[in-house]
Amino acid sequence: MIFNKEKYVAWFGIVFLNLLSWLPLITMGQTNEFNYATGNVSGKNYIGGLAGGISGKGTVLRNSFARGSVTGASWVGGLAGSNEGAVVNAYSTGRVSGSGQAGGLVGSSAGSVSSSWWDNQTSGQSSSAGGVSAATDPMTWPYSSSVYTGWDFSTIWKADTDPKQNEGYPLLQPAAVYQVTIQVYPPGTGTATGAGFVKTNGQVQLDAAPSTNYVFKGWFKNGIVISTGTRYNLSVLENIALVARFESKTTGTRAISDLKTSGMIIFPNPVGDFLKIDFLAARAEMFSVEIVNINGQRVKNFRVESASRLLSFPVSDLPPGIYMVVARHHTGYETGKFVKY
Repeated sequence: MIFNKEKYVAWFGIVFLNLLSWLPLITMGQTNEFNYATGNVSGKNYIGGLAGGISGKGTVLRNSFARGSVTGASWVGGLAGSNEGAVVNAYSTGRVSGSGQAGGLVGSSAGSVSSSWWDNQTSGQSSSAGGVSAATDPMTWPYSSSVYTGWDFSTIWKADTDPKQNEGYPLLQPAAVYQVTIQVYPPGTGTATGAGFVKTNGQVQLDAAPSTNYVFKGWFKNGIVISTGTRYNLSVLENIALVARFESKTTGTRAISDLKTSGMIIFPNPVGDFLKIDFLAARAEMFSVEIVNINGQRVKNFRVESASRLLSFPVSDLPPGIYMVVARHHTGYETGKFVKY
């Protein structure tokens, strides 16, 4: 998928990248979309309003823009200092100043630039290593038919009409961004990739690889297996917490829902909002329940005052992960584990 933050950004720029002035380097094979930057940038070489450089075949910067001024020595561009990949559906407007290989949109390019423009008046640049030159008037609302051709103004871009928020230049539309989190269980029994951020209705490719002497048992969501394949394409319509479960080839591993101790049963497991504990025969003696993270830190502590054997504890505020329950009574304690999704 994308996001992993270092590998793929989908609608992520709207949420975060407006806090940054530029990306130092978009590296080989990345697809970066829906980013924008408005801050001014200055440096020496490989300086861009959004990206210092776009590196390598297969690397794409799409549906993005930069509005800040850019100042450097060489390889300086309103959007990117250099481009060895592909720029698609992008624009820049900031003033560009450089002594060598400076361009309105891109400073230097061995890659491709398509359906992208720069403002030749505000940038002070009449040339660029890719892109199309246009004046301020056609690039601002109401837009000329000669600019932004082929752009999606229904779901991706929106016109900056009155009251103007972006001086008339196009804006990216707000869109839902969801997070996919993955917990490997038991820890150290394998690896799982695909966690990160993705635009709603997007898909993410999940891949699981068991360690030596382990087998993959499936992708679990809310304690229910949704696929047993080591590769699974997941449609994302909400925040999703998954457990990638592995099992020993020789001894086996009990199902997550069966995790228990001699004195209590913990369920549901994995859990989202409320963890329930059946204290069995030991309940009468319980006086506190602690929740401890994998670093051994106590993150929650509940005083048990109810006489009921079955109690419920709120855990919705805990980050996804594996936790231990320590239920203390007057003669000792009981322990158990649960997975928070």
